Amino acid sequence: MLSLRSFMLRTKLLFLAIACIGVSAWADKYADQVYSKIKDIRHPTLKDYKRIQKYLSKGERPFIDRLDGWQYKGKAREFRFIGRNPEESIESGIIPVHCDSGERENCIVLYCSFNHEYPKCLKQLIERIRNSSFKGHILYHVGGWPDVEGKALKFAHIPFAFKLCSFREAQRLGYKRALWLDAAIVPLIDLNDVFSVIGQNGCFTFAIDDTLSTLCNKKACRAMGVDFRQAHLIHGVLAGILGFDFQQPLAQEAIKRWYDITKYHEEAYFSPRGELCVISVIFYQLGLTHHPNVLGKVTWEKEEIQQPGLEFFVDKYAVQPNWPN
Repeated sequence: MLSLRSFMLRTKLLFLAIACIGVSAWADKYADQVYSKIKDIRHPTLKDYKRIQKYLSKGERPFIDRLDGWQYKGKAREFRFIGRNPEESIESGIIPVHCDSGERENCIVLYCSFNHEYPKCLKQLIERIRNSSFKGHILYHVGGWPDVEGKALKFAHIPFAFKLCSFREAQRLGYKRALWLDAAIVPLIDLNDVFSVIGQNGCFTFAIDDTLSTLCNKKACRAMGVDFRQAHLIHGVLAGILGFDFQQPLAQEAIKRWYDITKYHEEAYFSPRGELCVISVIFYQLGLTHHPNVLGKVTWEKEEIQQPGLEFFVDKYAVQPNWPN
């Protein structure tokens, strides 16, 4: 059996080889032109957000047709950083729950755009967490973009890159562990127990039965150094519920690789299931594959939430009442 050091060395060499394939092949030069017009990328103005939003909606986006037309292509075009009316304003903050403001143990990271009912559901999720037994901080953003002070706005054109940016913000602020929850998530268990698992295993998510052979495409796999003929070996993970312990080496490496793919190989995101595939590949490459199966743990059906053993409910119709059947 390989030692952790040998395993890490081998996988780092593999990843460096992937990175040398050629950065320019994976980049979106049109988005870079938009960002170059922003005077201070760390402190974007409302005008800057409007500029990016216009580009997302109408600009030349070379990889966008590779997204799943069922939902994700439309969401990538219609993404809103700013509110739809004067009552909807960009909002962010850190909320201590059952602890003081200086604690940096556990952090729940949340973000949503001003699309559909995401802001309403995110605020409801915040209240659920505040009224629960959870001990830690909530780091949240409604609109705008997470970790702008870390220059993360340059990833705003990449579908669902806000998840990586949220984790990096929590990491930059000194939190030891962080859990991402989609705005549609309704926790059915004690979130303190989830953080205990994160501390024990270094990460937290659920495995799904589908593999990258159906979730991804050849070009996105190639951008991650994956032979598509081997994609059937890589099972997907649930990207809407995801946790990391930043103190543990494999978790640190996972975040680093996620960042490197986002920065240098953004084409990897443009597949039927975008960031889900990116995260799944990273976990597979690092040997982080012992996740509980989603079956019996997570449900998308409200009538099932009383079933024993369930840990999370995904309220898809609450966030998007016109969710396609």
